[in-house]
Amino acid sequence: MELAALLRTELAKRQNKNPRYSLRAFAKSLDQDAGTLTRVMSGQRVVKQPTALAVMQALNIDSGMQDQILASLSSSRKQRTPKTAKMQPVSVADFENIFETTNIHLLASLRLKKFRPKRNWDNLARHLSLAPEELESRLISLEKIGAIAIKNSTVEVISKNLSTLPIPFTTERRKAVQKAFLDQAKRAIDEVPFELRDNCTLTIPISGKDLAKIKQILQKARTRINDLSEKKSTHDHIYNVSMAVYPVIL
Repeated sequence: MELAALLRTELAKRQNKNPRYSLRAFAKSLDQDAGTLTRVMSGQRVVKQPTALAVMQALNIDSGMQDQILASLSSSRKQRTPKTAKMQPVSVADFENIFETTNIHLLASLRLKKFRPKRNWDNLARHLSLAPEELESRLISLEKIGAIAIKNSTVEVISKNLSTLPIPFTTERRKAVQKAFLDQAKRAIDEVPFELRDNCTLTIPISGKDLAKIKQILQKARTRINDLSEKKSTHDHIYNVSMAVYPVIL
């Protein structure tokens, strides 16, 4: 088992016992920063061995499991390369400001060469079905929280590839964004030619013990797709990639 999966499982257990139990309370019980813990649980950060040991000792993990997790951390650290941009984690404080479907599409669109110059922002507004004034307001808000940097007449995107919600708990904003993207996926079935999209499902019986492994497979697939995107210095389309696993029968 990986440390991220162990932490997610433990947090889920505590929240099942107490639905009001928060990530901040969980982080406090482990003597860790909530933002750091969020990045570890979402797979965005690989902690050093002393930190991992301190966390596992706080959770009373047996020595055998500790050795397995430390070996996994060592392997993960070797596999990480600085050559590709990683999907960006978002702090809890900025979560409500960024995670709205139009903002997510705005950040992605600003990475297209044609929309970076200020002279093309009217076209960007039309592309997103926004009034120019609303686009300007969104750009100002995103700059204030450090998601973008407006330099002279161009924009640099700081928070790149926000393809998942890294905060490992449910909020009303998170539910709203997930539903909005599902609605877009349904519209695409009717409106987008088959050769330009892919929609598939897989319904399978599994052991509850394998759920963490399935989530890890999805996370690795997400990372590989992100790395493929970052190999290109220029892009000409914006796509949503949706991945989900959920029970049909509990």
